[in-house]
Amino acid sequence: MAAEFDAEWERALDRAKQSHDLAEVYELLHKWRHLAHSEQAAPGTYFRLLGKSEQITSTGQNPDAAPLEDMQAVIRQRLGR
Repeated sequence: MAAEFDAEWERALDRAKQSHDLAEVYELLHKWRHLAHSEQAAPGTYFRLLGKSEQITSTGQNPDAAPLEDMQAVIRQRLGR
């Protein structure tokens, strides 16, 4: 994970130097703050996330996803509709 962060950090810093804009640096830190917290709570989370992303990208499907209609029903129920 450290190598992934370091590589992204270097790219973000290089782009910030060119653009004189720190927005991408802030976004990177925000992203990694959440990933670091997840890793602390459940080690291996980051690599499971990458594996899941690869599975969805390669197959075009998420076998763990709920159907849209089910999610809409949950939202309606929570909104009291």
